[in-house]
Parts: sequence; structure tokens; C-alpha cells
Amino acid sequence: KMAVILVNFLDSPPSPFTSAEAHDLIFNGQFQNFYQEQSYNRIHFTGDVFGWFTLPRNGQGNCGAAFGWGQELDQYIIDNNIPLENYDHLLIIANNLGCGGGWASVAPVSLEINGQIYLINIAEVFGPFDDNSFGFEHILNHEIGHNLGVIHANGYDCGSQSLDILKNCQHYEYKNYFDTMGTSAGYAFHFNALYKEKAGFVLPQETLEIFQSGTYTINDLETIGGKKFAKIQLFGSNLFPYYLEYRKGIGFDSTLNNPDLASNQNGLLINRIRYSPYSSISDSPGILDMVPTTLNWYDDLKEASLSGNNVLNDPRTGITIGPIIDFTDNSITFNVDVQPTSCIRNYPSISFDNERGPFSAGDFFELSFYAINEDYFICEDSKFRIKAVSPPDNFFDPELEVNFDIPSEDKILFDFGFGTLSNTCTGSYPISFSVENLNSGLTTTETIYVNITGTTPCPEQAAPPEF
Repeated sequence: KMAVILVNFLDSPPSPFTSAEAHDLIFNGQFQNFYQEQSYNRIHFTGDVFGWFTLPRNGQGNCGAAFGWGQELDQYIIDNNIPLENYDHLLIIANNLGCGGGWASVAPVSLEINGQIYLINIAEVFGPFDDNSFGFEHILNHEIGHNLGVIHANGYDCGSQSLDILKNCQHYEYKNYFDTMGTSAGYAFHFNALYKEKAGFVLPQETLEIFQSGTYTINDLETIGGKKFAKIQLFGSNLFPYYLEYRKGIGFDSTLNNPDLASNQNGLLINRIRYSPYSSISDSPGILDMVPTTLNWYDDLKEASLSGNNVLNDPRTGITIGPIIDFTDNSITFNVDVQPTSCIRNYPSISFDNERGPFSAGDFFELSFYAINEDYFICEDSKFRIKAVSPPDNFFDPELEVNFDIPSEDKILFDFGFGTLSNTCTGSYPISFSVENLNSGLTTTETIYVNITGTTPCPEQAAPPEF
């Protein structure tokens, strides 16, 4: 059950719909149809619409409407007796100039309003928009998806290879274009298989779990009945690094019938799963491109499915998928090979953010980089020591060392803060960082050069090497 609050600002454009039209748009329109279709009629939204309310400030440049713990929308909720305790979701539709977008919680959050605590899922959708806007519908579907406990649907672009998770693959946030939890490219709209499972749309008996080598069959993801998807278990583990989908151009996935996307109906869409030990909601799927080219990701992914005699071989997991044996209008049959694999611990790696100055002498600044655990998927998580090594004498107050657990095949972003003396001269200064896997003893050290703008140049300083 959802409470919808419509919010204008002093500089808002005309309201795009009335309260009654908003009720029909949300509870009787495409939003409702989308979630009923992709959940196989297992979720249905009801609720009430309140507003339009006008906040006494401009909204341009400040898209959100704050509420809870004494913030600006609280009095409207109190004055209009909106019984938040009766709802599972609170949706704010904010009619703003120059905005567009939204945000949402991925679990119920605590709100205090007028001394009462509410535990509720929250989402906001920002305008401007109209009731025929694809953008509004997509953003609404996407943000409510977060409320149902899933995060972004991502992509792994491995260049001319289908899979080399760490060495050559570029993680692209939002870039599973076959998923509403990705961007609005519109290749398809149903959630990916993992997210349907996490949202509770698919029952356990409708999932094909693969534990050993063999030939297997699943049904299409879009329609009711059969095995909705397959997931392959890592040998000797309880983790499932691969989820397999068979997509058809049905309903909200009918865009797959477009000529440049239709080939994806002849094979398997494959998501590689990255697991996080820190949150039950942050397991991250990344779609793989099974027909890799040198095109940009948007165009390359238009033909993404594993089809024909092609195979995906992943030595890190001991899993091989394919070839495709047969497919029909509602099912696909394929081979899977599952073999034991050993833990191989590799040297960790470091990936720096591009921000390296210039910074002004006397100021504080941060350097960001990813510490990457390059160990094979089967390996247990490792503890890492990450530290700044021999920062220059005129740099002070660094956070010299931190220890952190990093899962195999995963990375964590670190920020190291530094300050410089006010009399630091203009120049380029080397700072080294080391990442040591304490489980394996393997260490990687990388050096970058930070540009400082001071009052005087440093003529005695050697020029940094050119790369």
C-alpha cells in the first residue's frame, strides 16, 4: 500500500495532472501493469494520493522535498492527517523545473513526524514531466524497484573478450539495458533473474539450480509457468556466480522484437554475480556481452546473448556455459560444465581515480583509489593492509594505514587525506601506495604524481616520468 504526496514549489510549472489523474496513472496505469506482469501477478499496489501541496520556496536547483525529523513536508503530513502507519511505501512526486530523476531507499527507513516513528519505504520522483512521459514511468518503476530491495543492474564490458572480470573488464553502473534497474535505453524492461528472485517474484520451485555438468532447459522469463531462469552453483561453495535468462519479445519486453535486438531471443542472457559480505541487498549482477566487439557499450550490447555453438568458459569458477542445443518459442536447452577449481591468489592491484590536482599549497586534499582483490572467486575473503608509503616531507597528516577485508574478485574504494605546508613550492610530487594481501603475503605498490600549486616553483625538482 502506497501513500502518494504531490508537491509543487513557488517556481513549479503547471501541475501535470490532478490528484485524481495521478491516482489513475499510478494505480490503474502502466506502473501497475508493469509490476503485475513482471511479478507474475504476485504484487499489486493500492493506495491514496494527497496534494498538490506547495512548499514555500523555489524548487529549481533543489529538487527534493525534505520530510521526517522536523523537515519541511512534515507539517503538511500533520495538517492533512496522512496516516503513514497505514502504508508500506511513501512516494513523493515533486514538480520541479530543471530536474528529472529520483531517488529511493532500498529498505524501510525510520521517519519521525510529530513525535511518532514510522518505518516505511521512501521514493521520490522529480519533474518536470507529464502523464504521457516515458521518462516519468521509467523513473517511477526504477525507484520503486529500489524500495523492493534491489540495486542497479550493471554491465561488464570486457572489450573484445566476453569475460575477464578484473583484468580487462570495465564495470558500468546502470548499464544493463535489458532491465528497468539499468538505464532507460529500453532494450527490455523486466528485472534480471537475480532481482526477480530477491524481490520475491519467483518461487523456489520455479528456479532451476544447476550443481553439476549436464544439459538443461529453462523457459522464457516473461510468462507465467515453467522454470523462469537458471543459476549455476560454484563447485564446493554455496554461491551462484551465474544467472541465465531466456528472454522473449513479450509484454514489457516487446522491444526485443526490434530488428537490432531480436537476435537476443535466440540465446541466453548471462549475468555474472558479484557478492558483497557487507549487505544482504548489495549482491550485484553485471550483464556480459557474449558477442563482444570494439563498438561502444550502447551499440555492442544490442547483441548480447550466448547463442549457437558459442561457449563461455570461466576458469576462475570452473564453469563453462554452452553451446545452445535447441530453443523454441518458450524454452531453451543448453549445456553446462561444472568442474572443481582451485584457489589461486594473485597480486592485488590498484586503480587510481583521475583527480590528482592541481591542489593549492596549504590546503587539504584527498586521493581516491580502488584496492582490488585479484584472487580467484573460490578463495576465501582476504584481509588487506592499505597504506601510504613515504609521502613527501612537506605533506602531513596522512591516514597512513588501514586494514580491511576485501572479497575475492572484488574491490573497495579508499580515500586518503593529505595536507601540504603553506610554503610548499609549485611542483609535481610522488606519493606511493601499497596494497598487501595479508592472507597470501602478496603486495603491490603504485606511485602517482600529485600537482601542487604554490607561491614559487621548485627548480631543483626532477620532472616526473612521462607515460
